[in-house]
Order: sequence, then C-alpha cells, then structure tokens
Amino acid sequence: MDVAIKGRRLERFGMSLYLVFGRRTGRIGFGIFCGVFALSSAMAQASIAPRTSERSCEGRVETREAGRFSVDPIDEASGLALSPDGQHFFVTNDSGDSPRFFRTRLDGSTIEEFSFKGYKPIDAEDISVGPCPSGITGSCVALADIGDNRDRRKNVTLGFFRIDELPKPPTGPGRGRLAAVEIPLAKKIKFVYPEGPRNAEAFGVLNSRYGVIVSKRQEKKSRATLPADVYVVDFEKEQTAKVAEWDVPTWVKDQGLGALVTGLSIAPMAAGSGSVRILLLTYRDVIEVTATTDILTSTTWPPKPWVLTSRSVLKVDPLEQQEAIAYDAKGTGFYYATEAPLALLGYKTAPIRYVEKIVCQ
Repeated sequence: MDVAIKGRRLERFGMSLYLVFGRRTGRIGFGIFCGVFALSSAMAQASIAPRTSERSCEGRVETREAGRFSVDPIDEASGLALSPDGQHFFVTNDSGDSPRFFRTRLDGSTIEEFSFKGYKPIDAEDISVGPCPSGITGSCVALADIGDNRDRRKNVTLGFFRIDELPKPPTGPGRGRLAAVEIPLAKKIKFVYPEGPRNAEAFGVLNSRYGVIVSKRQEKKSRATLPADVYVVDFEKEQTAKVAEWDVPTWVKDQGLGALVTGLSIAPMAAGSGSVRILLLTYRDVIEVTATTDILTSTTWPPKPWVLTSRSVLKVDPLEQQEAIAYDAKGTGFYYATEAPLALLGYKTAPIRYVEKIVCQ
C-alpha cells in the first residue's frame, strides 16, 4: 500500500476518535495522530498545477518562542486574538470546556478567566476582537461557536462581549491565575450556511456589521482536504453569503490534514479600504492572502465575490495541532499556538510562537 495512503488512513483513525468520542475521551488517539502527522504530511504531497493568476510566493519565516500558556486552564487553545491595547491575548479552549474565555499577557502569564451565562457554546473554535455589532458601543470579544465535525448542526452562533465591561488587566510584574469573573453577554447571533451545515474553525470580525468564516472541508469518504469556502456573516441580518473558494490544498501541495484551515486573523485596516489581508493557519503552514472586496464600503446584500490578489505560503516551525493565530499590533508579524492536549502528555505549559516579520521572497 502506498505510504501516503497509509499515512492518511492513520490520520483519519486518530481524528475519528475525536469525532466519535469527543474532546475528553478522544484524546486517546492523540498519540497516534502526532506520531504519523509529520510522515503523512511529507508523503501525502499532491502535485497540482496552480490555477490562480494572483501574485504568489512561498518562503520560510523565522520563528521564536514568545511565551507559554499554563495548560491549567488553557489546555487546548483553539482561538487567539490580540487585545486593542496590543499587550494581551484573548484565548478560548476547544469544545467540551465550560462557558468561558481567558485574557493573558503576551508571554502567557497572569491568566484572567471570564465566565458567562445565557450562552453555552457547543464547539467554540475561534475568538476575535473588533468593533462591537451595531447598537453596541466600543470593542468586543467575539466567541465563534462554529465547530461542526459531523456537518449536522442546524445552526451555529457567535457571542459578543464588551471589552469595556471586563475588569482592567492587572499591572506590574507577576504570574499566575486570577479568580474567575462573570461578565454579561452583549449579543448572540445565530445563523446557517446557504449550502447546509459546514465545519469551520476560523473566524474574524471585519467591522461592526460583518465577520468572515473560512470552512474546514474534507471529502466524506476519503477525508481528503477540499478547497475552503469563504463566507461573510452579516451580524444584523444574521445571514451568511459565500464570497470565495480558496484552494488551500493546491497552495500548500497537500491534500491531507496539513491543508485544513484551523484559524484566521484579519490585519488592521485603514478606513475606506477596498481590500482585506488575512492570515490562514493550517496544521502545517501559514498563508497570508489579500483580497479586494466592497464589503467594507457597501451594505449591499449579498456581497459581491471577493477577488484574490496575492497569497504567500509561509513555512513556519509547526506545532502539533496548531489552531490559534493572531496578527501582532502592527500587522507585520503574528503569533500562533497549539490546541494539542499537552497536559495529557505530562506537560505543564504550551508554547506560544512568534514571527516578527512576514517575508516571502
């Protein structure tokens, strides 16, 4: 049997334990998944000629460790977002956790926990920071309950929390975990996809009206990775519209798990901008794309299709099961972290990696 096929079957076996048994019990398969991931990602290459005409490049970027999260309580970081002050992260755990999210310093220290009522996510997969939806002042943390491994959820949801209603972050040196604080839910929206249920782990707030979701698609029988669907979410209408399809498997030359989109981050944008710059995280690489859109200056619904103008495939030092990514304050570098259940393997902390400058030659 071809080595690539063997690798993908082992990948599917490890992942199936998560899908069948859930976050807690499914961790049994994590060792198998980690053991074959490097081999299968390298061997399952697909030589597909690019079909796009936009500017593209591929390059390796230098990474360094920026800090570490304590795995108690951040044991499976599936979403990462930079705070408006540029000095803190907001972080969420994967499905199976209690209704909560966290704020930490950029080195992972001084963990603050925020719990809430009236909103219980089923599978919170990403977190974003941006302007609150219309009618709510200030900036909000948006928790994206968009995971749907079996493609069967009737709807998915977003929960918004006003940052002004959070306690001020502690100042001065120090580490440790602070007592949990309960905060109010500012808004919850519920929506469906035009084509039916979709699994997704990548979400970002564009502005006070719109957000972006990128799907995590696989062929049902072979589990080969499919091109990712890109959706715009209208917070007022509580509707979604497909605006693009990004062929990540072709871009990274991998139809296995290495091409699944697991997180995204949207770069800071100038007022009146006609384009958007987005980082896509996969289990192996980071891709920065730029697309032109009228969504930032128009309220017409449904929005026009996005036009991809550039993409850069960035070869990072990958973390096992990396699912969390965030641009830095300047939008010239980024942080990324892992959802791997390292506590199961006896680790006390999980790494936060940083790329200071995005360079692709």
